[in-house]
Amino acid sequence: MTGRSLYLSDGANAPVVRRDGPSVWIERKGSAGQRVPARLLGRVVIIGNVRLDAEALTLFTESDIPVIFLNRRAEESAVAMSYNHRLPGLYESQRALADDPAKAGRYRQWAQLWRERLQHGILRRLYKPISPQFRAGVKESDYQEVISYLKPNDKEKWAVVSDFVNNLMRGIILERIIKAGLDPHPGIIHRTHLFGFALDMCYILGAETDCQCVQFFRSSINAPALDHNYRISGLTESAVKNLVHRFENKRIAIQVLIRDIINEFMDMLPAGRQ
Repeated sequence: MTGRSLYLSDGANAPVVRRDGPSVWIERKGSAGQRVPARLLGRVVIIGNVRLDAEALTLFTESDIPVIFLNRRAEESAVAMSYNHRLPGLYESQRALADDPAKAGRYRQWAQLWRERLQHGILRRLYKPISPQFRAGVKESDYQEVISYLKPNDKEKWAVVSDFVNNLMRGIILERIIKAGLDPHPGIIHRTHLFGFALDMCYILGAETDCQCVQFFRSSINAPALDHNYRISGLTESAVKNLVHRFENKRIAIQVLIRDIINEFMDMLPAGRQ
C-alpha cells in the first residue's frame, strides 16, 4: 500500500537520528542502534525536541517523505517536504477546478457528502446499541450535538487531543497527495490557506479524528488525569504512546479511505488537463 510510519518522540528515551547513506541511524540511550532505510517509509512524525541532523531531514524530503513536526501541546506544527521549481503534474487541473465556480460548487457538495457519510458511519460505530436509529444524511448540527455527549467536560483537553490526531492524519494525507501527483495547496473549502487541499481532506475526514479522540478518552488503561492541563504541560508520554498506537491500528483502513477519496477527486478534474 504505502510505507511505514516513523515516530520520533522526546521524553525519557529520546532518540538521536543521523543519516547513514540511504538510511537513518537511530540511537537511544541504553539500547542498540537501529538502521531504517528511507525506502521503507511513507511519513515521519517528530514529536517534541528530537535531535535530528540536517542530512537525515534532507534524506526524507528528497525521498518525497513528508515530515510532520509537532509539540505535546499540539499548538505548533510544521511540515518539511521536497522542494523543486516544477509544479506537481496535476496542478493545472486542480487550479482549473478551483477557478471554475460551477465545478468548485460541485466539489463542495461532493466533499460535504463524503463528510456526512463518514459522520454517519462513526455515529453507528460509537452508538452500536442504537445504531439502526441513525439514518443516512445526518445533518452537521445533529452530528455535532450527538458527538458532544462523548467529549470530556474540559474543552481544552479535547482540543489538544483532536489537534494532535489531526496532525497525524495530515501526514498520511500529504503522503497520498504527493504520490498521486497532486498539489497539497490549491484547496476549495480552504481556498486562502497554505496546504488548502490537504486541509480540505482533513475536513472530509473529521469524523475519523473524532472517533479516535472519543476512544482515547474512553480508555481505561491510559485514562488522562482529570487535573492535567494539556495546553500548559502537554500530553504525557503515555498519552502520546496511546494516541500513536491507536492511530497506527487504524492506519491501513484510513489509507484505503483516503485513496478512494482521492481517486474520486481525480475523476472530477477537468478533462484534457490531467
